[in-house]
Amino acid sequence: MQFTWEGTEFLAYISTWMNKSWVSPNSSFTQLVWDGPDQSKGKELATAVFKYANKSDNAIWVYHNGQWAKDKGLYSAIQEARWDDLVLNKEFAERLKRDTSTFFDNRHVYRALNVAWKRGILLIGQPGLGKTETIKLLLKDTGKTALYVKSFNSEQGAENGIRAIFEQARTCAPCILVLEDLDSMIVSSIRSFFLNELDGLENNDGILTIATTNHAERIDDSILNRPSRFDTKYFFDYPDYKLRVAYCEKWLKKVHDVGKLDFEDPKLLAERVADKTEGWSFAFLKELYVAPLIMPLTMRLISIAGLCRSYWQRRTKNPRARRA
Repeated sequence: MQFTWEGTEFLAYISTWMNKSWVSPNSSFTQLVWDGPDQSKGKELATAVFKYANKSDNAIWVYHNGQWAKDKGLYSAIQEARWDDLVLNKEFAERLKRDTSTFFDNRHVYRALNVAWKRGILLIGQPGLGKTETIKLLLKDTGKTALYVKSFNSEQGAENGIRAIFEQARTCAPCILVLEDLDSMIVSSIRSFFLNELDGLENNDGILTIATTNHAERIDDSILNRPSRFDTKYFFDYPDYKLRVAYCEKWLKKVHDVGKLDFEDPKLLAERVADKTEGWSFAFLKELYVAPLIMPLTMRLISIAGLCRSYWQRRTKNPRARRA
């Protein structure tokens, strides 16, 4: 392939072949040839290509199976997220926003204190309580480059994956590094390596790491309770009565707008539903309203009643499902 870049003509030889990799069965190698007194033009081109490839470009960088890829769908979901759709305690939400924004706004403070400009935030709670949606909103608010990690796995092993993840984060800093379900990612064999990358000798300036876990008790104390690793922890609990009422009111309005259903007294209905749904997650409450919308009108009330009944039967049979 022949092309011209900034007045210099390049000839690119591209070789491709098949390999036995479970990650990428197709491999390629590119060699550039150009006429010049030294390697400067080639290095300039390589730098320009690298910078272009690492631009966010309306996408989120996602690491999965040993490779980085841009995910425009995730970027769109983040841009569509709204705080109004997430029902959290107001003070709790404000502290989360402040913790994230002040990190990027206060680089000079870290410098003045002679401490590394890095921070870790851990979101703790059972599934369906808003951790992932909260991360989307924090990413949207900051507008910083976001790196989303699905797993540490790579063809060369988890340690190689961890190294690649933090190298990318250092290249993209200032950025937010998202590690979801941290408890399932870190096993004892890679714990030390992970800690060295997170809080070792490498320069992690400008990296804000936000991790989530459904099971904090499974995370080693050296990660969970050591400052400078995950400095701040936020506990997402099951919504109380007041939050359940607010959440139900939002969804009753959506049901009215989308399903064209009228309610005689939406506030009273929301209060009654909230009264019957202690211990429900936001995800389960959401299903209470979404499921009937995709059913025939005659089945909607039956569906709501059945969903409530099955949930309470399950909780009655399983005392552990009850919360103190």
